Amino acid sequence: MSIQENFQIIDCKGFNNVKKNIPLIYKGSGVKRIGIVIDANSNFTERIQFVKTILKNLEFNTDTSETKHGFIFKHTFDEEKRAGFWIMPDNKQDGKLEDFIRFLVPDDDQLMPYVDKALSEIEIKGLNKYKPKDKIEAQIHTWLAWQEKPGLPFGLAIASKFLSTESPLCNQFVSWIKNLFEVS
Repeated sequence: MSIQENFQIIDCKGFNNVKKNIPLIYKGSGVKRIGIVIDANSNFTERIQFVKTILKNLEFNTDTSETKHGFIFKHTFDEEKRAGFWIMPDNKQDGKLEDFIRFLVPDDDQLMPYVDKALSEIEIKGLNKYKPKDKIEAQIHTWLAWQEKPGLPFGLAIASKFLSTESPLCNQFVSWIKNLFEVS
């Protein structure tokens, strides 16, 4: 599963900066395609409307989407322009990047049950410093810390084959990227 690397990744440094940065990046760069990836957190429906509003202001037709896996919209006046967004983890529910990454942990992994047990034990003893809403982050980062190369960032963990790219959700995400950025 390969992706043609014909796009640049720009970190807006958090959700609050997306509204300000996306129009500047899009209008100032002359690009024909833009993809936005954000966490749903606990506001999935609000996040959809938020991004649709940004894209509508950039003159994209947000009434219809080209794909059921992720959102892709055509520009109102220029057929070559496309904009899309993917809301982590799966365009269906609340969650975040770490929820998506959890789907990439191999099904036969024998370490995750020990991670879950350790987190449960520290929670029972009141030793956890993370909030309940952030448990998935503690789970994934603990799991990554216990790998052969501890604490790799997500991309390197995928490249090192600690995480699998064979899950249906990963395939949907890659398909969305290809549909958005690959020019036929």
